[in-house]
Amino acid sequence: MNLVESVRVRCVLAAAAVALVGSATVLIATHHAPARVTVQRRTPVVLDRGCHVRLTTRKQVKPPQETTGDRYGDALLAIRPALDACMAKSSPDVSYRLSIEVKQDGSAESVDVRSEAKDLRKVSLKTTQCLERAASSARFPVSSDGRITRVSTVLKPDRH
Repeated sequence: MNLVESVRVRCVLAAAAVALVGSATVLIATHHAPARVTVQRRTPVVLDRGCHVRLTTRKQVKPPQETTGDRYGDALLAIRPALDACMAKSSPDVSYRLSIEVKQDGSAESVDVRSEAKDLRKVSLKTTQCLERAASSARFPVSSDGRITRVSTVLKPDRH
């Protein structure tokens, strides 16, 4: 055996011994008593709306009834869906004045629909007739004094 080979072998053996001692030291240093296991209390699971919960289990809440505090205004609010359907067909920059003469029994005696447009080409006869039919179906409060009451309002189209 040659001197160089024996030095190489000794260096390799020395390196292996150092590595072995180092890993044994790491094992001894990290090996300690078992860790204490702490049990944490979890908050209870609250079921939320998921696949297993039907949507119909919630109570349906009716929207609050819209009121003006005036009996005649409330009668106009009652026919509002019909008026809105008529106004949906109108030109977006045309508004209408609606005047209703109410008889003593609460029915409409006459309905007057006028356009407040500057350009009469934008006024729709179908919208005017639709508004007239919707307003004539309104039921107003009965008058106790026997007089005819005039109710009027301005209708403007929705601008979404």
